[in-house]
Amino acid sequence: MNVGDRLLHIYDSLMRQSDDQQMLHAWAAVFEVETDTPHLEEEMSFLVLGLRREIALARERLDLLGVPADLTQPACGRLHDVASPTQFLTPWRSHRGNLTPPECRKIFSWVTWALREEAEADMEAEAMSALVDELKDLENALADASVPGHLRAFIDRQIKTIRSALRMYRVRGVAPIQEALATVAGEFMVKDQVLKQNLESGTTPAKSAISRIATTVDKLAKLADNLSKVKKGVEDAAAIGVSVSAVVTPFLLLLPKP
Repeated sequence: MNVGDRLLHIYDSLMRQSDDQQMLHAWAAVFEVETDTPHLEEEMSFLVLGLRREIALARERLDLLGVPADLTQPACGRLHDVASPTQFLTPWRSHRGNLTPPECRKIFSWVTWALREEAEADMEAEAMSALVDELKDLENALADASVPGHLRAFIDRQIKTIRSALRMYRVRGVAPIQEALATVAGEFMVKDQVLKQNLESGTTPAKSAISRIATTVDKLAKLADNLSKVKKGVEDAAAIGVSVSAVVTPFLLLLPKP
């Protein structure tokens, strides 16, 4: 799946929504988020702004191919306009007409074809679910009183960073995961000595927490490389996961054997 595939999928899903609902709920249906989710508006803002970034990325890729902007404007411009938090309380029926013309879908289909060499593999639902569960379990484990506050804060930041990337995956593909991995790797490098000290002389729960977050990061890094390796000739398809795994591997190796 490439950026064109994702935009086409989102477009098709949006066009299937009923006219009478507000855009907030229409987007919730598109992104498969329950409407009773706490802080729904905040979550939808996060996702539609990610969609705007994906539309901009499509335009950047097409620019590199020399495709004139006016060829994609009717579809990309209109989807960009409706993907806005300022439109959440307006009814979907007031926007549908702008996106109904058949050229809109044809444009997204053409973008999919034009960027066909940038396709990336799809993450399996089981892999996504396993990562989400791991983060939740680790979050619960941080409640142990013997995990130092500074270490708890560090691991909590990594959990939030990874979780945000996974939430954005269906909108932007592997890119937000790669961005999250770069951020997490930087944090590990900055806290290198502190983490190693905790591994050597910290409490068992503290050691376990470091091991578990490092293991999750390593797993995500390898997954990111597997998802992006099918791309052809694209700079951002570089194996970032290999570099990130190298950063967290020492923390795994330093763990005492049971």
